[in-house]
Amino acid sequence: MIDFLGRIESELQSAFQSNTLLSKTGAHLCLAPHAKRVRPLLVSYFAQALDLPVSQIIPIATASELIHSASLLHDDVIDHADCRRGRPTVNHQWNNSVAVLSGNYLLSLAFGKLLNFEPAITQEAISVVTQMTEAAILELQMRNSLDFNLEDWRRMSVGKTGSLFAFCGTAVALVTGDKRAQEAFRISGHHIGQVFQLADDLHDIEEDTHNLEASYPRLMAMAGHPEPLVACQTELKNQAELAVGALGPWALTEGGQQISLWLNQLTCFDSSF
Repeated sequence: MIDFLGRIESELQSAFQSNTLLSKTGAHLCLAPHAKRVRPLLVSYFAQALDLPVSQIIPIATASELIHSASLLHDDVIDHADCRRGRPTVNHQWNNSVAVLSGNYLLSLAFGKLLNFEPAITQEAISVVTQMTEAAILELQMRNSLDFNLEDWRRMSVGKTGSLFAFCGTAVALVTGDKRAQEAFRISGHHIGQVFQLADDLHDIEEDTHNLEASYPRLMAMAGHPEPLVACQTELKNQAELAVGALGPWALTEGGQQISLWLNQLTCFDSSF
């Protein structure tokens, strides 16, 4: 696995070799320390579940990281963030315009990584960007609002985070042509997205409460739940179980077991991703 992550790092480094501002700002985020490469790792787990050599999915794994990084660049502008991964954000060190254009640039690099695969995989990636954008707008509408419900929260978390996790699996299944795996991995990815959002909500509980973010604990409090944090912890474990259950027979493979182990770690509220 170390070799796999090494290849991902090499792919990312080679993407930012030109002496341009966009290359510099892309590298500023993508090659920053402390990046865990969660999405590329998940691509490799799904590949293991289908007995697909990881060498065949390096471009997909790299594209998943580039799409994720693009979303972070845009999120930092929306949130007026000044720090990410232990260093100043692109919008803070340069400006908002540079950060937005850098995010767009990373998306173009991501789509370029998928050119040698069948068009359906690129279409999946485009759909993910659409879902992430729609979820970002929904999250903004829910912020500082008392008018949102559990369905809104799930739609936001699936679109914001789950759609890209789903892509990590569906793209791999499209390579093998396994339609059953494609649907199973999509559903699992959606549940994984909710696991991540719940862990994030628990991690940022004080900040989210102060800023009136659309978090699960705040939603439970609005609904009159006597212990919002306990409800969030319970739902976190429930979503992790649903994510593994959605894998069906692939849950018993080496890749499926890696996903299960990884989700167990997340239920300990490690949301530093």
